[in-house]
Amino acid sequence: MTTLFIYTLRLLYDEEREKLTLRAAVPVTTYDVVSRLLTFSTLKRKPSEKDQSEAFRLLSRYNIIQKISGTWEEPECRFLIFPSILVALPNDAIGRIYSSLETDINSGNQVGIEEMDQEIIRGEEPL
Repeated sequence: MTTLFIYTLRLLYDEEREKLTLRAAVPVTTYDVVSRLLTFSTLKRKPSEKDQSEAFRLLSRYNIIQKISGTWEEPECRFLIFPSILVALPNDAIGRIYSSLETDINSGNQVGIEEMDQEIIRGEEPL
């Protein structure tokens, strides 16, 4: 689940940076992330509050995001995406992760997604 969130956070980060803002960190809400996951059919249904908060807490621990207000479970929870997202998910890994996620999601292989989560958490190169 964390892989899906980090992939979506990178997408949101890149989109906001294209607007030529001078900020290094990009503000978003939990709703922005979850709605983007659902819009692209990455998930068939909204993630549970437990999965959602665990993913956000993990990413917060690694200084990829930082909560500004609210709780992770609230749709209006505001947080910042830091430039460290670029290191956590570099450009060259995006295509490989997308291909792997697409295969795992289409086949319903939750185990593959969870294995990729662990590789990213350990700092290993996915795939």
